[in-house]
Formats: sequence, C-alpha cells, structure tokens
Amino acid sequence: MFLIVWPLALYLLQRSRRDKNANIWWIGLFLIAGGGGSYFYLMKVGILPYLQENAMLTPWVGNFLEATVIGFMLLYYYVLPYLFLMSAIALFPLQSLSRYVIVLIASVPSVWFVVSHLSPYSGNLYIQAVQPWAVLYMGAASLFYLAAWIRETDPVLKSNMLRLNVVFTPIIVWSLLKDFIYTEQITLTANNLVMINPDWHLQGNPIELWLFLLLLFYSIRSGFLGIKVRIERQRLDDSMRTISYGTELINHAIKNDVQKLDYFLEKLETLAMEGKTEEIRIITRRMSLITGQLQQMSDDIKGKSEEIVVHDKTVDLSALLQQILDGLEPMLRDRSIRLEYHYADDTWIRCDPRHVAEVFTNLCINAVESIERDNGLIRVNVRQSKNGLDVEVKDNGKGIDPYQAGKIFEPFFTTKKHSERNYGLGLSYASCVMQKHGGELRLVESRSHGGSLFRMRFPKKRLVRRRIGVTSERAAIDLHAKN
Repeated sequence: MFLIVWPLALYLLQRSRRDKNANIWWIGLFLIAGGGGSYFYLMKVGILPYLQENAMLTPWVGNFLEATVIGFMLLYYYVLPYLFLMSAIALFPLQSLSRYVIVLIASVPSVWFVVSHLSPYSGNLYIQAVQPWAVLYMGAASLFYLAAWIRETDPVLKSNMLRLNVVFTPIIVWSLLKDFIYTEQITLTANNLVMINPDWHLQGNPIELWLFLLLLFYSIRSGFLGIKVRIERQRLDDSMRTISYGTELINHAIKNDVQKLDYFLEKLETLAMEGKTEEIRIITRRMSLITGQLQQMSDDIKGKSEEIVVHDKTVDLSALLQQILDGLEPMLRDRSIRLEYHYADDTWIRCDPRHVAEVFTNLCINAVESIERDNGLIRVNVRQSKNGLDVEVKDNGKGIDPYQAGKIFEPFFTTKKHSERNYGLGLSYASCVMQKHGGELRLVESRSHGGSLFRMRFPKKRLVRRRIGVTSERAAIDLHAKN
C-alpha cells in the first residue's frame, strides 16, 4: 500500500506549498503516516527476513532498516490520528494564532506516547492505551469532514468534499477497527513481529483495493485532491500548441486595454471639438496609466503562465479599484450600464497591484460584455469576511451555462463569440494570480439570463487595515449627460 500512497503524498505536499493549502498539506502528512503502517509490517515480516536469509544485509543497513520499522510503527499508531484531525480542522477558517495553538495542544498526546514508548524502549507497543485517544481524534476528524461538506455552498467544492468523505471515512473506520481496536499489542523481536489480538477474528484487508480504485476513478472522472487525469479530445490545433501561454496572456491584456483606449480616443475627439482642455488632461492621464500598466504586465509575465511573478506592495485597494472603474466609464456610458459600488475608503492590503488590477479589469469587462439588454447593472462590493477580504463583481447579464461553468477557468476555453479575438485566457490568468496571492477566484453563482457573481478572495494575512465602508452609485446615462 505504501508504494501507492507515498508518491501521492509527496505530490500533495509539493502542491500544497505552491497553492498554500493547509488541508492538502496535512492530508499529505496523513498519507505518509498511513503508508507507514503497511511499510513497517511488510518490512519486518517479509523484506528483512528475506534479505537476512540470503545474506544480503550488512550490519549497518540492517540496523537502519530496523530503525525505520520502529519509526514508522510509532508514526502510524501515535501520530496518524493527530494528522487526520489537523487535516479536518484546516478546512475551517481560523485566526493564525488560534490555529497554531490548536496544532500545538492537539500534538501533546502524540509527543507523550512517543516519548513514553522510547523511554525505555522495550519492543512492546500497547495499543490499548491509545485506543480512546485514537477513537476521539479520528471520530472528531470524520465529523469535521462531514460538517465541511454540509456547510459548503459552492457546487464544485461541495462535490470535492463529498469525494473526500467517500474516500476517507471507510479508510478511517477500517483502520480504527483493524489496527486500533482489533489489535491489542505489538511486540518486535529480533526476527519477527508478533501481534496480539482479542478472541474474536477479523480477516481480510480490502482497504488497499478500495483506496486504489477510488483514487483512480475520481482522478480520471472529475479530479481529486488537485489530481486530474481526464482523457479528452484535444481541441487545439497544431499551430495553437506552438503559441506560448505567456504570449497569449500579453495579447489578452492588450486587447482589454485597447478597448479602453479606443473609448478614450473617441472621447478626446469630442472634447477637443468642444474645447474642454481640463477634461482632455484628465483623459490623457488615464491613458498614460493604462499604457504604463501594459508595460509592467509585459515585464512581469516571463514567457508562460507558470512564471507569473508577484511583487507585493502595500496598496490602497479602494483607490486601485476606483482607478480601474474610472477607466471603464466610457465603456459603461456607451452601453448605458449603471455601476454601483460599495467599499471602504481606506482598505489596505499586501498584493501585486498590476496583476490584481488586471484581474479586476478582466472581471469588469467580462461583466460588461455579458450584458446584452437595456438597464444593465454591475455591482462591485468589497467586504471583509471570516476568511479574508472579498472583492465581488456581479452583473445582470446573460449568465453562464451550468454545463460550461466548470471549464471557465481552463486555459483557452471561452464562451464568447468571435473566438479569434477572445483567447479564453482571462479567467485562467486571473485564477492563477489569485492563487499566487494565497487566495482564490470563484464563480459564486450564475443564472441563465440572470447574471453572474465572481469573487476575488484575499487571505486575512494580506489585510493591513480597514475602516467603515461607504456606498456610492454611478449612472452611466447621467455621466454622459454631464459631459
């Protein structure tokens, strides 16, 4: 079993560092400890005797392998319940200090069991002593996983939580029953491993087959723990494959800003004819900001999407969003779209302002392009939640087909017409940027002809300070009338 579990665990640990996902991190450690259960048994009962019988062991290698047997045995029985509980707690939002306190306090039984076993070491492991603790930790963790699935509202994340419950619940129940309740004591001798069991009998070990089949099924069908091996027909032709992802991202950024520049140029022509020099200066300053952002974007994207570089600065988020909304005014006026926004006038976060600005611009332009009727409305809301700072963009446009909602963050996928001008990279890039910030971009809701709601979420650790918000409203028609 460890040959199946450990490669998966190493992959999850590497992915958790990249995505800053605590749940995946603890699951990776849990799988290492879980695989250790089969390792120490197979090593002691099968591999070591075979190597000894065939004189294939030196004293040093033999002592080292014996030490790994003891180490993984202690890891399995004394640490595995703790790791599983931590993976479940990581699913719930907690302050950093509270999380560290829980991690330390919950680790006390594991540390105490290991120390007491090794001082002095007798070769006997009395599992009856840890049974109540294992049942408490594993039972609580299973309930936390169930609660996380019940409370989740996002359909995609809810499905993933259901898969976690389906996979882990049978594993935990079987491990408790076979290894912590059915087994009362383990004794390591020089040449063998003796397991003392109660009078009743428990035979078979189907959990390895269960785990392998479920992982294979879920990974191929719908993705699980960040693994996706779905076999699909490649829809990009050979010429598209040769185009680097980063170059396409630059093209996408240019397309968005060229649209805004076109609107500004039309406005400049009108203002010049009317002799409004002060307004012309305002427009030219905004155009200068757009061209500067494009230059910085081309510097930051290094050849392909995996190399997006994030440079953190302390930023007034409300001022950043206001600058972008000001730049969108001509587009809103042209389409008679009303804009409402609510955000704090002093919201400061640590982020890369250029990438965050491009993400927000993508969401706003997508919202504008989705509105195909009069009385268009876009609402921008910035609010603090339990999980961090949320920036929400909601429109009353045509919405997203539910069958396509799961693909909108995939590179080169687009629901827009004129695919030769829409590369299908905006949301893919935006999602990548938010992950680089330790946050996420999520489609919260979307209804056919009822609009969509997207949420950018920054983790609490990026929030610098926040004051009471103010609400404002702009009517595109009124703005047009004033000018």
